[in-house]
Amino acid sequence: MPPDVKHIPARFLPDLESLDMMDDTVLWQVARTELADDKAVLYEDLLDKNRRDELAQGEQESLEMLREEADMLMLRRAYACALLKWRGHRIPPVAEMLS
Repeated sequence: MPPDVKHIPARFLPDLESLDMMDDTVLWQVARTELADDKAVLYEDLLDKNRRDELAQGEQESLEMLREEADMLMLRRAYACALLKWRGHRIPPVAEMLS
């Protein structure tokens, strides 16, 4: 049986379930996907400003959008890795996968 998704928020299910049909090559690509550099820098900046309670309204909305995108990316990566492991592949440490 493929990895269980019953505890995943409903808004993410269609995207994760679509990974079940992908071949291993595509799953490896998904597993290695990172947030674009410009988005990652902006996300970190907004998180820092949020910690200091310095976010403007528009920045709060941007942070929420980036958080949703980052959450989806991480769920996709984790599920792709779970599928690959279920299919018999060895999953290397994250640092090794992303290098």
